[in-house]
Amino acid sequence: MTSHPRDDRARLSPLPEAGEAPARVDRVDSPEALGRALARARYANGLTQREVAARLGISQRYVAELEAGKPSLHSERLFAMIRAVGLELRAAAPDPAERLGVGEGWAVRPARADEAQALHELAAATFPLACPPHTTPDAIRAFIDEHLSVAAFERYLADPDREILVFPGHLRIRAGHRRAALRAFAPDDLEPLLGYTMLVHGEPGDEDVRRVVTARPATELSKCYVRAEAHGGGTAHVLMTASIGAARARGARVIWLGVNNENERAQRFYGKHGFERIGEKRFKVGDRYEHDDVLARALA
Repeated sequence: MTSHPRDDRARLSPLPEAGEAPARVDRVDSPEALGRALARARYANGLTQREVAARLGISQRYVAELEAGKPSLHSERLFAMIRAVGLELRAAAPDPAERLGVGEGWAVRPARADEAQALHELAAATFPLACPPHTTPDAIRAFIDEHLSVAAFERYLADPDREILVFPGHLRIRAGHRRAALRAFAPDDLEPLLGYTMLVHGEPGDEDVRRVVTARPATELSKCYVRAEAHGGGTAHVLMTASIGAARARGARVIWLGVNNENERAQRFYGKHGFERIGEKRFKVGDRYEHDDVLARALA
């Protein structure tokens, strides 16, 4: 095995000391489980898929396929042999949120009451990224005008059952400063919001959701969006970690969300964070109803 240069080793998360429990240990019994472990370790070290690919001299697509658990003849035979001989593999990695500074003033904070305009601008830039290809520009504009306008965010910010978390700042990728790639800025800095989530605490409003989300109290992850230039940099993971923590803090036993059934990228992301498909619901954009998968994660 080829060793990495010293500066690469220095910025990677160290293995836990003897007797020290790692932040997360997962059983690796399939290509999918291995992919999830690889992605968590990459997030923990503040690396993008592109950086990993460059370091190893492989394509970013191959890194993405590994993290997605794409099966191959080699991987299927490997895990078949592991099962046949009774071997159990486990992957240990530090918590990505700790490496990225959540809770240390780096990143996620609650949105302020005066940020409706900034949230509208962020939502207008990010909502189209999650729409299926057949969604028309007119339908997207109509949805933004109705649900993501400045007035709409003013209502959301005033609603005690809603919680909006933001990641202020921008993405910096500089050689020798990988762990500093994600940096938050003080509220007075003239930097755009990089991403946001919105939680809705309480009874699900959709009848289809109520049938499949049975635990109470429940929290909906209504929105989770990151600017395109930040994709793959760990911002979404930091927001997700903080959002799950916020739902727990409100006493929720389950957190659920709806994601378009054509949005495979988002589905993989949520799967890596413990969400599982439990049903379906409809979601209207313009004059067309889209079909959303309902995903949930237990918090008990």
